Amino acid sequence: MKIALLCSLVLAVVYAVEAGALCHMDHEKLASTILCMSEKIPTELKEKVHALNKEGTPFPEFIKKHCDSGTDYKEVMKESMSEEELASLKKAYGECTSA
Repeated sequence: MKIALLCSLVLAVVYAVEAGALCHMDHEKLASTILCMSEKIPTELKEKVHALNKEGTPFPEFIKKHCDSGTDYKEVMKESMSEEELASLKKAYGECTSA
């Protein structure tokens, strides 16, 4: 369950922040960033993000697949999240990557 949430959070982050920065992180840094973010965003937002992952692919494969394919989640995120929620993800990302 936690892995699925983290994978979904990756999808949201790829849209909310510059995808290249996230996709170029090594596995360890990516995992720690996503875990940190999951601790900083509200439960309601975690639930919304979790609902985006329908694949159930293991965490490293999931990220690699979507980074390599250049998947565009703009429309999915627009339909699923408010600007405030996207701002919350960006803020958490900034806090977690600057530490």
